[in-house]
Amino acid sequence: SSDLGQNLKEAGFQNICGIDISPKMLQKAEEKGCYTNLLNLQLNQEEHVDSVPHGQRGKYDFVTAAGLINNNFLDLRIFEQMLICLKPGGYLVFSARFSYLGQYWYTDALAELEKAGRIKFIQDESFFKYDQLTVSVGKFTKTPVRVYVYQKTENDSVFACKNKQKLSSMSAATADSENM
Repeated sequence: SSDLGQNLKEAGFQNICGIDISPKMLQKAEEKGCYTNLLNLQLNQEEHVDSVPHGQRGKYDFVTAAGLINNNFLDLRIFEQMLICLKPGGYLVFSARFSYLGQYWYTDALAELEKAGRIKFIQDESFFKYDQLTVSVGKFTKTPVRVYVYQKTENDSVFACKNKQKLSSMSAATADSENM
């Protein structure tokens, strides 16, 4: 039910798909009238590759996540699902809190994807969320936020994900292994 879909439509985007785990949130999103497709989908689950519907794979020029990446239950799989939905050369755009004192989990996940040649860093921009508040109200306090843009550099994200899974479950041995 965020304003993201509405803002994208006002900016001229026409094919906007929304994803949420909550049917009630999808109903609120439908009431806004800016989405061409709404999907009820649980993200970041164990079978994350196979959970992305075939009709959504390699379909989008950019995929975005607003208010999602900072949740501590997420890991690399959320980025892999975003990549699966992107066309080759498409853009992964998301915002997340950041810290001047340390790093969040997503820093290592993005570095791993970039090192593997699956994404390329394009740009980031920092700002403060809730910067107009004069006093903190509950959990709402001036918070450093960064918007990140990465470009998908791989052609087949499903293959890349499944190949990575195979490699991580492989064992190695030498002829000398039996003598130990």
